[in-house]
Amino acid sequence: MLFLFYWSVSAQNNTFSPYSRYGYGIISEPAFGGASGMGGIGYGLRSSGQINPMNPASYSAVDSLSFLFDFGLSAVYTRFRENNLREARLNSNIEYAAVKIPLSKDWGLSLGLYEYTRLGYAFSSSGSLTDLDGNSLIYSNAYSASGGINNAYLGTSVLFFKHLSLGVNINYKFGSLINKSVLSYPYNAEINPTSVSNVLVVNHFNIDAGLQYEQWFGYKHRLVLGVNYTPDGLMDVNYTTTTTTLDTLIQEHPGLSFGFPQNLGLGFSYTYDNRLTLGMDFQHQAWNKTSFFGVSDSLSLRTRLALGAEFLPLNIAQRYYQAIKYRMGLYYSDSYIKFAPGNLKELGLIVGLGLPLRNQRTALNLAMEYGKTLTPLPGMVQEHYWRVKLGLAFSETWFVKRRFN
Repeated sequence: MLFLFYWSVSAQNNTFSPYSRYGYGIISEPAFGGASGMGGIGYGLRSSGQINPMNPASYSAVDSLSFLFDFGLSAVYTRFRENNLREARLNSNIEYAAVKIPLSKDWGLSLGLYEYTRLGYAFSSSGSLTDLDGNSLIYSNAYSASGGINNAYLGTSVLFFKHLSLGVNINYKFGSLINKSVLSYPYNAEINPTSVSNVLVVNHFNIDAGLQYEQWFGYKHRLVLGVNYTPDGLMDVNYTTTTTTLDTLIQEHPGLSFGFPQNLGLGFSYTYDNRLTLGMDFQHQAWNKTSFFGVSDSLSLRTRLALGAEFLPLNIAQRYYQAIKYRMGLYYSDSYIKFAPGNLKELGLIVGLGLPLRNQRTALNLAMEYGKTLTPLPGMVQEHYWRVKLGLAFSETWFVKRRFN
């Protein structure tokens, strides 16, 4: 509990993208463990050794004797380019922490916390103007932001008739989005700087439901079909503006509506001999039907397509490299931010490793990602990023009834 509290209050400035200025920030995908190295797929993934909040129907895939705890870290190096300007930034973050507990053979429960959106940037501009006496005044505008929205969830799932699994997550989204600007006159001490801080405090309860259908063909072929659905809704938001020059003025903005989109996720996975897994996800988020600052046409429809693969050389390994899980993924998505020239696109390639630490139960999951933001106009800020994700999944045998002679 202390670890989760520390994470929720400290993981605030975890991006430097200027595009996080719009909407609720940059959306993060809740892909835990091995899924992060498979392009972020999850709707059709089902494994007793992984936690998968993207589809709560997966929680019923449990080892009835084991307790699973998973948490993940990331570091990202981003290069920005705007015309002839260049800049690079490095930042890191705790991305998620979760547990999965068996309640019975075909009934599982999971709870955790992960990053839903992230906000953070810092840039400035300068110029000059002429006062009433004809003197030239140099001014500077500095803009910065921090914060993000976190998602805490409690979910459960039950397996029916050995094939059909139904699950539900209860989610609580909370966080703050802070945008600041400072107007100053660096060469004129007689003019006081003006600081403006806009703070958006968000909290929202919602549920999402999932379904997975699992079918074996013989002893080596398994197919899993998955669906996840989240209804839309309105967030509870407190929005204030604080302006400081000589005095401080605090202004509240009641009556504004902030929406949360309807989400539909479809996916499947195919597994051969418990060694080769191939999967695909498609996500549809109807941000275009939600309101933001009381306006319903400032956000855009978001879709995401992801492909992933995982390969294990041998189920019973004689060498360490034969017990490593090798992963690869590819994704392509739209931005939910609506720009007049067109939407931003995001394209990424991921490779990953699942490194067993002890008896192939506890594992270190490593993913290395290269991504690029595709802009509708060449003059917009270009982003290239390299991200490293590290997840540690503890699988321990807890629920064993001891017997003594």
